[in-house]
Amino acid sequence: MRSIQHHWLPALFAIGFASTLHAQDRFVRSGDKAHAAMAYKQAVTHYEQAALKGAAYPTFARNLADSYDRLHDPTNAAKWYQVVVQLPDARDIDLYAYSRSLRAIGDYDAADRWLAQYQERTATDSRILRQQDAVGFAKRSGNGSGCTVRNLAINTADNEMGTSYHGEQLVFASDRGAAGAEERLHAWNARPFLDLYTSTQHPDGSLGTPEVLEELNTKYHESNATFSADGLLVYFTRNDHHQGRTGQDDRGVVNLRIYQRSLRNGAWCDETPFIHNSDHWSVGHPCLDAQGDRLYFASDRTGGMGGTDIWYCERTEGGWGTPTNLGPVVNTEGDELFPSID
Repeated sequence: MRSIQHHWLPALFAIGFASTLHAQDRFVRSGDKAHAAMAYKQAVTHYEQAALKGAAYPTFARNLADSYDRLHDPTNAAKWYQVVVQLPDARDIDLYAYSRSLRAIGDYDAADRWLAQYQERTATDSRILRQQDAVGFAKRSGNGSGCTVRNLAINTADNEMGTSYHGEQLVFASDRGAAGAEERLHAWNARPFLDLYTSTQHPDGSLGTPEVLEELNTKYHESNATFSADGLLVYFTRNDHHQGRTGQDDRGVVNLRIYQRSLRNGAWCDETPFIHNSDHWSVGHPCLDAQGDRLYFASDRTGGMGGTDIWYCERTEGGWGTPTNLGPVVNTEGDELFPSID
């Protein structure tokens, strides 16, 4: 009997080992597929399972760190970038990403050290000078700013962003999900799509119960509205969805676009796409100056300095003129978003 058991033990071990390798490979492949599809919440789930199964870090660690970064989870992003920067194939940009994640979680000493290492490997990135001395920045920000930050009653455990004013109405975007609406989740973060909301500001500064801005919302993302000084025009961001049609680029991505509407008899009418929208890149996050003569926006259009730059157009007699890049005073090799002008 002992000889029979001894004979089968290696075979059983081999079967178990092969099963483990298969599980590792399956989770990594599923994670890679989700990451490529920008379904970062799913990617995290698959990659974390791969880690639990003992998959080799070089096969997935960078994509896992990037997924957490895109989900705005700097704690876990820093955890996995710490793994990535120790890998033999660590890239220069991995050091920068690790430094940025450390700064986001308040580990300023470590952020400065890793940014210095990034500078040693590439001294041409303008973000180095802008972001070095995180320790000093934290000290300056915490002393004598004269500002008091408080959590508004209209905030929830969900995401709120992209505020502007339309008269006494605070307009903002949230993925809290409208009550009673059919739940549709965005693959990126497995959250409801962003909608625009309004909240009336009372004389004492408090804000009323938010209401959905139904006229502008669709089944896709809406956010970052900006209004003309007279309140009769609005420009806002939405995925490429207009008059029932949803557009995609050659990668199958539904890009961002800017749309305009006019206020007539209390209703937002006549939706018009921004003339510089494109099938090939995103255009969004508009910000109109007080005179209504210049429109700032973010875009990854060709001719920029980095991933996403801030651009602007001047109003002409024929409409909005050719977009102009705001240049290196504002834009960097990375992503610039959410312009604001005062």
